[in-house]
Amino acid sequence: MVTDIILDWDATDEDNDPLTFDLYFGDTNPPVLVSENINVSTFDVTVLANTTYYWRVVIKDDKQGATVGQIWNFRVE
Repeated sequence: MVTDIILDWDATDEDNDPLTFDLYFGDTNPPVLVSENINVSTFDVTVLANTTYYWRVVIKDDKQGATVGQIWNFRVE
């Protein structure tokens, strides 16, 4: 069974700098880069049943600052 889901995350910058995100997603750990320099905090993905997925977000500001988020996982039944 194929299902579409929305990955959603929150991020802020202490200096209120504009943020962009690199999204890593897939069924391998570590996940692979699927979208770079996006400026929204949601992303639609298609998943399959009986599969574990991994994802991570790298948060970047316009002054070369970056924070690498932890790897999250979920299983679709």
